[in-house]
This record gives sequence, C-alpha cells and structure tokens, in this order.
Amino acid sequence: MLRKIRLIGEQKKVLSLSRKGPIYIKGVAGSGKTTIAIYRAMHLLNTESELFSEPSIIIFTFNRTLSDYIRSLVDELGLSEIEVTTFHSWAYRFLRNEGFNLNIINDEEKLEVIDEIKKHYNHKISNKTSRFFAEEFSWINGNIFINEHDYVNSTRVGRGSDGRLSKEEKKIVWQMFKKYEEYLKRNKLIDYDYFAMFVLYAIKKNPNFEPPYTHIIVDEAQDFTKAQMLVISKLVSPNTNSITIIADAAQKIYKTGFALKDVGINIKGRTVELKKNYRNNAYIAKLASSLLDKEPDDLKTKYTELEIVNKGGEKPILYIYYDRNEMYRKLIENIKRDIRNRKQIAILHRSKKGIDELWNVLEKNDINAEMLRVKKIEHINLDSLDSNYVKLCTMSSVKGLEFDIVHIVDVNKGMLPYEKISDDKNDVLHISTERRLLYTCMTRAREKLYLYVCGEPSVFINELNTMYMKVIEEDIAPF
Repeated sequence: MLRKIRLIGEQKKVLSLSRKGPIYIKGVAGSGKTTIAIYRAMHLLNTESELFSEPSIIIFTFNRTLSDYIRSLVDELGLSEIEVTTFHSWAYRFLRNEGFNLNIINDEEKLEVIDEIKKHYNHKISNKTSRFFAEEFSWINGNIFINEHDYVNSTRVGRGSDGRLSKEEKKIVWQMFKKYEEYLKRNKLIDYDYFAMFVLYAIKKNPNFEPPYTHIIVDEAQDFTKAQMLVISKLVSPNTNSITIIADAAQKIYKTGFALKDVGINIKGRTVELKKNYRNNAYIAKLASSLLDKEPDDLKTKYTELEIVNKGGEKPILYIYYDRNEMYRKLIENIKRDIRNRKQIAILHRSKKGIDELWNVLEKNDINAEMLRVKKIEHINLDSLDSNYVKLCTMSSVKGLEFDIVHIVDVNKGMLPYEKISDDKNDVLHISTERRLLYTCMTRAREKLYLYVCGEPSVFINELNTMYMKVIEEDIAPF
C-alpha cells in the first residue's frame, strides 16, 4: 500500500483558501507540500461540484518521478478527474496536437553541436564546458530573451560578481546561441527548452484558444522557468484565475529565476507560509539546515524559517573511506540490516554513471533494486514507488519523494559540486545550486540518513554541523 496521506497541523490551512485568484504557498522541506497540492485539488473539485459546475483541474510537477507518485496517490483517493503531469509532458502533447514537428535533439548530440560551435570562437569564454553553454542557452530560453540587448543587460541573481559574465562574454554566448538555433532549424530538430516558447506562439496565433482549466496547481514551482510559468498563466480560466503555486526556494536545484509579477501573477496578500517540518527526525532536519547557513545572504532571505516538530531520532552517519570496496561493503551491510526491518530505502548518487555502478554492486550482493530513472516524456512504473525493493535514483530526480532511510553515495570533491557541469571554481550560483541539491536529498530521509565519502570529501562536508551527526573514518588514508 502507498503511504496514507492526511492533513495535519498547519497543513489544514489549505482548506480555507479562496477558490478564486492566485495563491502562493511557501513551505520548508518536510512541511507536506505534495500532500497539500493533492488536498487543494480535491477541495477545489468538491467545492466546484457543489456549485453544479464542471471543474477541470490539473497539477503540474517538475519531474516525472514526482508526477507519477502524485498520480498514484490521486488515483488511490478516487480522484481520476484530476490531471497530473509535468510541464514537458503536457507541452509535448499540446504541440503534437498543434501539428509541430517534435523530432527532439538528445543531450549527447546537443553537447556535440556546442563543442563544434565553440571551435569557431577564439575567446577565453570558449574554454568553458559545453554543459555550461547548454545551461546558459536554457536560461536564455527560459527567460524569453528574444534579442541580444535583453540578454546582455540581464543579471543572474546569486551568481556573484566573480562568476558573472561580462557584457563582452554575453555577446559571444548570444552568437553561439544563434548558431545553435541555426543548427536546429537546418536539421528540423527541437530542443526541450523551446517547448514553452512554441506553446506561447501557438496560443497567440489561435484566435479561438480558450484556457482549458478552471484550477491549476503547480508543485515544486521554484524550478519552473519564466516561460513555463507564463504558459501556465494562460491555461487558467479568467472566471477563476485559480493558480496555486507551491514552492520552497531552499530546494531550488535548477538555475532558473524570475518574479511572479513578471508573468502577470499577483500574489500580494495571498501568501501562506508553512514552517513546520513533519518528515525528518530532529537530527536530520538540523544537519540539513546547517548547510543552508552557508548560503549567500541574498538567497537566504528568500528561505522559509524552519520549525522542527519531531524530537530526537538517530543521528545521521558520515562514512569517510579511501577504499571503494570497503565503502561498498559498509553500504551493503547497512542496507541488508534495514531490509530485514522492512524499511523503505533509497540510494542516491549525483551521476547516472554512479547509479549504474551501484546497480551492479547491489546485483552482485543479491539485493533487489529498482531504478527511479526516466526520460522526460516517458512514465516510470508506478508500482516501483511503493515496492519493497531498494530504490536507486539520481540526486536531481528525487525531489518530492521521501523514504524511511536514505543513502547518499560519493559526497566527494568533484562530484559535489558536480564539476562536469561547471569548471569555474568561483561560480557562486553553481555552488549554491549544488548545495541546495544536497540539502534537498538529505531531507528525503524520515528516520535515517547515511552519507558516504570515498577519497577527498566535498567542500559541503565541512559545512555540516558535526553536532548533529556521527563521523566514522577509515583509519589510514593512502595519501
């Protein structure tokens, strides 16, 4: 059976919220935001039914894993009328129905194309990784920059003065971006990042377009782009203008950023703040929160103050190894013990390659495992979210989920922050984003949390408050 959900404590505020107009719900990790999203949808469905209307309700989530989890909970509650989807899945269907070519470029080809484009620029910025440019192209699309002037004069909040691109560098990036667009057009390809722009174009060109939903709920809204939120704002009926936005700035794991007023959503006087963490034991909550103390001041002001509800519990354990086989031996020992206790267990890693290696380790030790890894359009097996198998998942795909026990493997230098995405050690925005990713993953654990280091620890390890964890280190280091 899936874990039963019910409203507790301050979560019950959702039942008294207006059914008309935008609502902004800010909640800390463990405050029950996904539960609130479902109950908000159910409450709106019941309220509209009482008014003899036919509501059309949709819940947008950021990733496929969370979308399928919410879908399974909604179905179990008998709420099949409520649509649950990711933005990319919804936009894919919409664009296909509008007759758009959806021959999508894959990530590997995208990076290869950028590699080729970089070769034509004799400028120091071309030394940056192709992933850096891919991310910058995504940011350009997400913020709907349609000309060089707007992009060059924009500012990325949180990047810091050291990591900020100069206007000269931005002009080079813009030229490369246009070259990438030319490649897509020439080869009749589409990038996922263009979905929102194309949807906006289709809506604008259709004089008969009518918003299809009476109520929209957006979960994990902090990672949606400006373009995506602008699309969503155009999908709700003007009779209700009912958009419920649920977010936590501290769990923002992608480098998006904009103000809701920029997409025409006015939440002034319509904000609800949820401060209580009902999920994690006290030590897990405090240890994860200690990471956020190291965040830049201009970002910390946006985070919701945490109130810990649960008392006590087991301290998280940090293992520091210098031999990979010994690290895996301890991981397997811990997992087998907790399997016997019938606990829900997840193992997280920063990279897909790391997940594949962990899969092989579990297989060799006769431990049943399932991967929670999906492509942007495809669905995962819903049964995998509630089976007794050990779950394997990349750190960026676990948002919104929770488990009794979480193991985070390879919290090492080079892996966190992930150097394959940014080769700039002074990139404040990248470091902050990776820190929040680790925070988000740590707060997935209800009862026990284990961190494993093999070799040189991540800089984030030194940021953790040792009062709230146990540290076990291999006796002799090989250097």
